[in-house]
Amino acid sequence: MRIRGRIVNKPYISHNDCAAVLAITRHGKVLMIRSYRPELDGYVYEMPSGTLKNGESAGDAARRELREETGHVAKRIKYMFSGYPLLGYSDCNMHFFLATGLEKDKQKMENDESIFIKAFDRLEVMRMFKEGKIADLNVLTALQFYNSQLII
Repeated sequence: MRIRGRIVNKPYISHNDCAAVLAITRHGKVLMIRSYRPELDGYVYEMPSGTLKNGESAGDAARRELREETGHVAKRIKYMFSGYPLLGYSDCNMHFFLATGLEKDKQKMENDESIFIKAFDRLEVMRMFKEGKIADLNVLTALQFYNSQLII
């Protein structure tokens, strides 16, 4: 890679874009997944998310991931924002969506997934961040954006 005309050796991950879903239940709770992450050798709380596949739109990927990982279908899915979660290390652009009007369907996990679902109050999610029980910064980013939209 070249920076200011010089060749530099810098770690870099090329990755397809991803979609992440902040799913809010009819009672205003945040639907989270608890999934096994072998990279961390343990289970972590996070939002439903995944890689866009074969020319799939970010919105279609968000709907697919929500259903696969939580077993829920959203009546409404709204684009919130996009950004680069690993700026400087990866070209993956994360597209964030808000899902509401959730209806229970059947979870359709992929073979390499082990996922459990739980709904939390928004304040409880923030407390869990403070206590180190949630480490996925995508959750914090999406929830803060959502909360800011409620007061604008």
